[in-house]
Amino acid sequence: MREGVEECDDGNADNTDECLDDCRFATCGDGFVREGVEECDEGELNGSTDVVCTPECQYVRCGDGVVWSLYEECDDGNGDGTDECTNDCKIAVCGDGFVQEGVEECDDGDINGSDDAVCTAECQYVRCGDGIVWPLYEECDDEGQSAVCDDDCSFAECGDETVNAAAGEDCDGNNLSGATCESVKYGSGSGLSCSGCVFDGSQCAPPFPGMVEVPGGEFEMGSNAFSNEQPIRQVWVDTFWIDETEVTVEAYKECVDAGVCTEPSTGTYCNWSQGGPVAGRENHPVNCVSWFQAEAYCEWVQGGTKRLPTEAEWEKAARGTDGRVYPWGDTPQPSCDRLVMSDAAAGGAGCGTGATWEVGSMPLGASPYGVQDMAGNVWEWVADWYGYYDAGETNNPVGPRNGTSRVLRGGSWFFDFTSIFRAAYRDSNDPTDSGNGVGLRCARTPSAAQ
Repeated sequence: MREGVEECDDGNADNTDECLDDCRFATCGDGFVREGVEECDEGELNGSTDVVCTPECQYVRCGDGVVWSLYEECDDGNGDGTDECTNDCKIAVCGDGFVQEGVEECDDGDINGSDDAVCTAECQYVRCGDGIVWPLYEECDDEGQSAVCDDDCSFAECGDETVNAAAGEDCDGNNLSGATCESVKYGSGSGLSCSGCVFDGSQCAPPFPGMVEVPGGEFEMGSNAFSNEQPIRQVWVDTFWIDETEVTVEAYKECVDAGVCTEPSTGTYCNWSQGGPVAGRENHPVNCVSWFQAEAYCEWVQGGTKRLPTEAEWEKAARGTDGRVYPWGDTPQPSCDRLVMSDAAAGGAGCGTGATWEVGSMPLGASPYGVQDMAGNVWEWVADWYGYYDAGETNNPVGPRNGTSRVLRGGSWFFDFTSIFRAAYRDSNDPTDSGNGVGLRCARTPSAAQ
């Protein structure tokens, strides 16, 4: 090597190592590729946008974190194609076949949004309810669905096992949407079924055995027959349940045996003898009980869930909402065809027996709700104190706040005066009285879940 003239001299002059053929040291950018040191060398053009060689004499690479604008739209240094920069260093767009995490749910490339894709033109999965009908997957799509489109985006029809609430379906086939007898307030048990896409509770057990539901609403209360029945007015009563029949002697005995109720009075016409029912009258209405005994029984039976009905509840259960005169209608006049009363044509008191009858013996006299013996057999204690009506009390009225006598309703086996069997007729007695014509039935307020 000649000092001052040569930088190096390796004796081969092949330009492939650190000493060039003009005996100068090789450097990146001199246009010579040094094997093992450089991948490329474009000379002074290294690193410009129209070459493939970087200023460090390495080939341009997608994923190196440097954007080479002639070749790349982006370069985030990872090359995984999962974000805004694809693995070929192009800006990711919906339709390029790459799924951008956090931006796209899917990307089927050029077929996005076509009938045979599961990906929309916006790179989101096809969804039932998005308001767009995807023919390969959907028959309809009403964006929330309607009476003609089911929740699975098929045309609604009863029998397709899909419940379409917008079409008025409660259920469909075997699909009850999780409903039970209890949840739809049809009673209890497992008998709920679907008929014509409407719940059928005919096989459900009654929620309160032996009781009848009286739906909430207005009814006409009162009459002009007597001053204590006035004024006639529309009264609202909430939904309640009432015993289908009067309380029997046998049922009352259970309360006595439990040590809660005291024994009824005894006597010629009483259905209770010392210690229990008069033989053969177990299923007759208990009579000869005071208001206090009636109250005690209702507050004990079925775990304390019952009570005496209010006067308004009793009258609604007896006459319904059409303002009828008697529980069975405006006609015919009371007779032993429909109630237990004193009827000369039938032989006198108790329709010729001189006593009460078994409860429910007069089905022709049932009220609109199917409540039995609302006229005749025995008078029935109700919860209210007796007094003239307050015309302004029309929402679940409960009568006077105090008084000296309690209201009796319904008439009994001992009377032949037909007017007392009207549903609006009112009588009263001292609450301690326990006459042979007086009994009871109970009512119940349903809970919110029933």
